[in-house]
Amino acid sequence: MNEFNRDPFRYNLDKEAELEVLRDEVKSQRRELLSLKIEIFKMRIKCFALDIENACLKHSKCLPNF
Repeated sequence: MNEFNRDPFRYNLDKEAELEVLRDEVKSQRRELLSLKIEIFKMRIKCFALDIENACLKHSKCLPNF
């Protein structure tokens, strides 16, 4: 039977399984991306805190250690 004569509403189990694997990969990559974005955000906050501490040290108005 040729592909064009197939019932368009019939599921192709191989394709469905392949799609499910791809969906899982995408979910995993999204989780990893979110985790990396959170790490970047934490680093930015640390840099901001260090900038404040550095500015205070330059002006001899030291804040307590964070």
